[in-house]
Amino acid sequence: MVLEIRPKLDSVRQKRSDAIAEQIKDYIFRMELKPGERLPQEGQLIEMFESARSTVREALRSLEVQGVIHNSTGPTGGARVAAVSLQRSIDLLSNYFYFEPVSSLQIYQVRKIIEPELAGTVASVLTEDHLGQLERTISLQHELSGSAKNWERLRHIEMDFHDILVEACDNPILALAARFINSAIRSTIRRAHLDENAQSFTDDNIAFHQKLLEAFRARDGGAAREIMREHVISAEPYVLTVDERIDVRDVRHVIRQSRG
Repeated sequence: MVLEIRPKLDSVRQKRSDAIAEQIKDYIFRMELKPGERLPQEGQLIEMFESARSTVREALRSLEVQGVIHNSTGPTGGARVAAVSLQRSIDLLSNYFYFEPVSSLQIYQVRKIIEPELAGTVASVLTEDHLGQLERTISLQHELSGSAKNWERLRHIEMDFHDILVEACDNPILALAARFINSAIRSTIRRAHLDENAQSFTDDNIAFHQKLLEAFRARDGGAAREIMREHVISAEPYVLTVDERIDVRDVRHVIRQSRG
């Protein structure tokens, strides 16, 4: 199949390299290229877009930063399509909030919508491996509960429970939104302080996670959705008292730490 592409600029303000980058993405979509498959060689791209070598290279660098392609050198090198990971997507999304810190109240406003839908959606698709992972996080919560020195680790394990649900989700939009919210919540953990309500908060989380696991094992999406809604509503007052402001620049730090 031969596909003729000509550069088109949607705006006079758009850089030519940016316009070409968008056209290359359009080419990948229309040609149904899969991760690992090659793009045309640099010379072919120059000819296709009737553009300078430096402009095409700038467009390719932009796509590589976005995670859309991977560029390599050598005899077998060149640009290949890459699968954009969920973590890379969250990292790019966090750039939008770099100068727009949001409050815990705003995060929970969205979480009360996203998390119950996530729980209801994954109830029928969780594998035995997922269920085993969820059960292990609950066991760890029980094991670490009651010790102040384990407080921060315990909070992260609680979020691990929610991230397992994200991994099982087959709706990429829902998964992206839920993972970003989870990352934002993780960013507050290292800045929050242990208080007299921490143990009751831990006990509530364990109880809700156990109820959720039971609903998941029963493949009861309706029950899972309602239990998760109650869980998030129950957690909100505590979270709002320990951290009134989430700076999403911290989320990027958490994401980088999780990669390591």
